[in-house]
Amino acid sequence: MHEEEKRSRPWKVCAPSGIAAANVGGVTLHSLFQMNALYESRVEADTDESDAFMELSGLIIDEHTMVDTDFWMAMKHLMQLFLLSSHLRKPTAVQAFGYRDIILIGDLCQLPPASGRPPLVTCFGFLHMFDFFVLKENRRQEKYVKHGCVFNKIRRGGVTSWPARLKHGYVYERCSIDADVQKYVVDAYVRGWGLSGSTVDIEHGVAMTSLRKDKDAWNNSVVKKIENDFPHCEKVDVTCAYNSGLHKQDYDPVNEEHVKQRQHYPKILKLRTCHEHRCRLVCLKNVDLRYKGLANGTMLRCLAANSWKGRGVRHRCGQQRSPNSCIIDIIFVAHDEHFVVYATKIDESTVSKRTRMPEDGHEFGIAEESAIVYNPIGSACAILLDLAYAVTIHKGQGLTIPRVYALLEHLFAHGQLYVQNSRTPKEEDFFCVGVPPEDILPLVLHQLNEFHAQIQRDLQILRASSAEDSPADLCTSCPYGLHVLESASKETLDAKQYARENLEEALQHESRRLDIRKGLEIAAGVTNRFEIVIDEKQWQPFLLCTNENVQIKPKSNKSDAWCSAREWNYESVQ
Repeated sequence: MHEEEKRSRPWKVCAPSGIAAANVGGVTLHSLFQMNALYESRVEADTDESDAFMELSGLIIDEHTMVDTDFWMAMKHLMQLFLLSSHLRKPTAVQAFGYRDIILIGDLCQLPPASGRPPLVTCFGFLHMFDFFVLKENRRQEKYVKHGCVFNKIRRGGVTSWPARLKHGYVYERCSIDADVQKYVVDAYVRGWGLSGSTVDIEHGVAMTSLRKDKDAWNNSVVKKIENDFPHCEKVDVTCAYNSGLHKQDYDPVNEEHVKQRQHYPKILKLRTCHEHRCRLVCLKNVDLRYKGLANGTMLRCLAANSWKGRGVRHRCGQQRSPNSCIIDIIFVAHDEHFVVYATKIDESTVSKRTRMPEDGHEFGIAEESAIVYNPIGSACAILLDLAYAVTIHKGQGLTIPRVYALLEHLFAHGQLYVQNSRTPKEEDFFCVGVPPEDILPLVLHQLNEFHAQIQRDLQILRASSAEDSPADLCTSCPYGLHVLESASKETLDAKQYARENLEEALQHESRRLDIRKGLEIAAGVTNRFEIVIDEKQWQPFLLCTNENVQIKPKSNKSDAWCSAREWNYESVQ
């Protein structure tokens, strides 16, 4: 690109999503081509825009798999309508893209377009328009070779052999799951055993779900956890409103039409923030890509205090602000055009600040979500933020997340498991939560029982040891306790730093976390679609648990597919 710019041949770097465009320092495709949701461009009506477009020599499009066929055809038509200026054309240029050069970058195994339309690679003649180059190594997992090998197997479907018959996209024969992939998923469920929105560490990690209702359920559980852990936190409920053009109507949770309304912006944004924990948020709209890097998907932190301002604020039961600037009761905010939330980017140096300064924070106000299809109750007017303790898989594509809590229930699109797995570079930072599939559950329970046996053995060794034994000897005698401590500290420390109390406390904590009965109840409560039935006559702690004494029963017929091993294999390879 530098050589092209030296020759006065300008290029543009762009991406279909805001977060992808911010990561590569470019602009979104919709912004570049001035297109709305109906693929109507304003370039044709703007003389200045059309003149600048005719001087554009080439495009670099990142995450091209998220571009659908309709947008691709509209973009191609626009480039053919405004041909590149003759003095900028190369001798070998073709007219397909208006004599311009196009470079597409992306992963064909990731998610298809969120619009539901086919990706651009399915367009007629696409394979003959481009030369294909494949990277020989994965840069994100290059430091973790073992994880990279399993990651590549999941990328190819996670199977050792493909079924002989495929009809209408459905698998009619059982596939052979790769042993490394199966072990990887089992270990992830063991790492995530006992974790849910009410038990997870709220400072680290993001849950990734395929459905929005599962995402909302996880965020609501975290909100309740924050209220219990920090009862003095600032509590604000920001409600949306619906603008029909004639009047505005506040969201009513009792109104059935409001509850069933499907929208991108949150109906109620529950802000819970304090000095001990600043609320984690995600931006839902491209606010300022060029200067502030605020894109759709940018992770934020709400300020610890004085995190909002507004005029039309209603306090429940007439409660007011306390002298220490904290809210002593929940505030309900109706639609207020002047309501603003202050938040900082999650990588900025204002995390430890306790009060809002003039130079701190970005302002996020109320915006109107335009509906493509006519909606009788009107378009949603809501805050541009949502809680970031859980995001959908489509929202998480393009992000690098330090710790992922993956919910594998109801994966409905190709590449969702691959995207969940590829958000973090380390295997130990990938956790699976919720109810394991039927063919994975016995393996998970078997490994949990093995760990329980190791914990009991190490505890017996510690209790039988004498006070004269050195910490190094105790760590050698209790390898599982040493592994638990190192996992908690995220580094390999000298065994002399571990005392007897540290080992015993770590083993007891791990035993409580791996409790099978409690873990099954927590897993079923993540989505509340299943109930766990335990045969009390055959139940014996610390022994092998199978489907004979532990059964998963769906609460509705829609959840039957998850309990079927055949469907699980189909979800893995599609």
